[in-house]
Amino acid sequence: MNTNESGSLDSAHTSVPIELSAFDTVKEAVFAAAGDSHETRQALLACDEALSNLVYYSGASSLDFACRTDGDRLSVSFSDNGVPFDSTAAISENKEFEQLDNGGMGLNLIRRCVSSMRYERKEDRNILTLFFPLTPSSEHLDPEHPGEPPAEI
Repeated sequence: MNTNESGSLDSAHTSVPIELSAFDTVKEAVFAAAGDSHETRQALLACDEALSNLVYYSGASSLDFACRTDGDRLSVSFSDNGVPFDSTAAISENKEFEQLDNGGMGLNLIRRCVSSMRYERKEDRNILTLFFPLTPSSEHLDPEHPGEPPAEI
């Protein structure tokens, strides 16, 4: 992890295997950059899903990962050489429970966790950047204990 000119923490792009085990590297980097909190665990949920999609659907043979903090925001980028796929443009469908096994649930989960996301196709690579807030939003606060995330279930 490095501190850049603006005082933000960021990790250099790291090559990771196109395997679910790469999540351990992602998790370690996110915790190193942003600490362990309710917000970083939300971010990791979305990152786990994005990585799963890359492993199972991208057809990639190369995957890089990076994360950085900038003030109260965390960004996580995945760059792969797989089939072009703009997950930001994929249509979000409302499905009945019985239809969820047919796919699409993961993108909806990612969208619920991020504050925003960006896709680029650059030099034959998909670059997906997910942005997450590092401060509690009002929808995540415990009404009985303002300023604190809800108790874990």
